[in-house]
Amino acid sequence: MKNWFIWIVFFLPANLPAQPLKTFQLMASEDGTVKMPDGATLPVWGFQVPGGNPVAYPGPRLVVSEGDSVRISVYNAGSMAHSFHLHGFGSDTSNNGEPANPQIIQSGNTSVFAFRASAAGDYFYHCGLQNPVHGQMGMAGLYTVLAAGGEKRAYTNGPQYFKDYHWLLGEIDKDWRLNPPQQGNLPPFSPDYFVINGRYGDALGDYNGDVAILTALDQLPVFLTLTHFGAGRREVIFPEILSATVAVRNGVPQIPAVPTDTLSLSPGESIGIILQPIINGEDSIRVNYYAPVSEALWHQNAAPIYIQHHSATSEAATDNFVQILPNPVADFLTVQFNMPPPKGKIEVEIFSENGGSVLRQDISPDQSIQVQHLAAGIYFLKIRGENGWIIAGRTFLKQ
Repeated sequence: MKNWFIWIVFFLPANLPAQPLKTFQLMASEDGTVKMPDGATLPVWGFQVPGGNPVAYPGPRLVVSEGDSVRISVYNAGSMAHSFHLHGFGSDTSNNGEPANPQIIQSGNTSVFAFRASAAGDYFYHCGLQNPVHGQMGMAGLYTVLAAGGEKRAYTNGPQYFKDYHWLLGEIDKDWRLNPPQQGNLPPFSPDYFVINGRYGDALGDYNGDVAILTALDQLPVFLTLTHFGAGRREVIFPEILSATVAVRNGVPQIPAVPTDTLSLSPGESIGIILQPIINGEDSIRVNYYAPVSEALWHQNAAPIYIQHHSATSEAATDNFVQILPNPVADFLTVQFNMPPPKGKIEVEIFSENGGSVLRQDISPDQSIQVQHLAAGIYFLKIRGENGWIIAGRTFLKQ
């Protein structure tokens, strides 16, 4: 007969209204595998959704909104004891799998963790037993708390974004995977692969993946969270075509946001960054992996980014000599020509995301356009010359 253990953890500010219960089921086991780019097949211990995809690293990302009531049920389908720990979430973690005082889930048993999501940000969950072996074997995943109501903001009432990406930074030691170390007899840790969301090498540039920064809409803000699950320091270097500001650090809003071009993360840290593309183009975000203590550079990953133009209507425009400022915008939008503007009448028309026209007027160069009456959302600005030809099209975000 299976044993059930329920651990109740409350992180509940008084100003958060009641929310529907969000429930998750996870299954822990040791029967996964992963094939690396060099052809090596390595074992994976990890978490999966029962009946879903096979065990993989990282585990499934759990997503809730600030203020939600959350219930996570963890069943141990493996042959070994495991635990479940929400790293850095709240101040009292002693009864949700803290490695120093773990609540052990024996093989065949289930534990249920119930709490209130109180602070927007990314956190990681992992098995804390035989730390760090179980985690390095793959027993880790991301837990994301969105702004209240699931809004696309870095935190509740914080800066808006168009698209978000969530990176779990780690590393894999092949020998540890093929011959898991035993407790109290840990051999040297020497990683062979340095991963972002379990991806490595050419897979970091996969357009269809969750690593490459692909805005698909020009000059709209992107929210990137970096969570360090691994050993040694991480250093993240942003290219010149991005204006990066730190908006959230370990669940704490940074007001005002802090500009950065090089960011350092210690093990266990999670940082949310607003990336504001300056121009369209391609480049990469570089991640340096440093060894503990010695600070020797282990490896550098280059994760490609793609900032491209996209038209919300059937008429595409590709010229880059026009900018619209600011973007995102609150009240007034300005069309700025980087080359001599066309002679004669200039007409602008604004379309909603579904293609409906919401504003149409003639302007002079550098004239402001009133947009404060528009609802928050994504819009497309089309600029025509006197002969009716399309000069340019630009996408913008109305706050």
